[in-house]
Amino acid sequence: MKLAGTVALLFALTTGACATSQFDRYLAEGRYIEAVRLFEADSSLWKEETPLFRMAVAHAMPGNPVYDPARARALLQLFLERFPSSSRAAEARRLDALLGELERAQRLAAERDEQIQSLTTRADSLAAEATEQRQLAQRLQSDLRRRETQIQTLEKELERLKAIDLRLSQPRKGQRTND
Repeated sequence: MKLAGTVALLFALTTGACATSQFDRYLAEGRYIEAVRLFEADSSLWKEETPLFRMAVAHAMPGNPVYDPARARALLQLFLERFPSSSRAAEARRLDALLGELERAQRLAAERDEQIQSLTTRADSLAAEATEQRQLAQRLQSDLRRRETQIQTLEKELERLKAIDLRLSQPRKGQRTND
């Protein structure tokens, strides 16, 4: 927000003068795309202090159709090289520093976004794995219950068969044992 306010103020100050050229008129009317085209096509504008500074400021304005912080910084560096003792040199350095901070903040934000995306993907993967593990645990518990039921059934059958075997092996009344 501070950058936008600073850039808007600088732009207002630089456009406050009379619009004497087509370039100035385009900027005064907010026709930035046309102003950029004219600036790029007219090499004489590159050699003049005010148009060069104003073009850098136009590229530095967020929300502007020609907003391009990297281009603004390149133009500001060119401005400072060509006009180091300009009355706007301090403004150009401050704007360049602000744009540099903006670029660093954007890189940091992009890195954080990548980290967040990576962690989100990992969390989703772990959640899916946890779901699979819960489903496996449920299947294993179901298997265990079924097998316990089978074992109980078999134990009951074994006890029944033992009882039959004991009855068959016991001598009946009136039957003698062969000892």
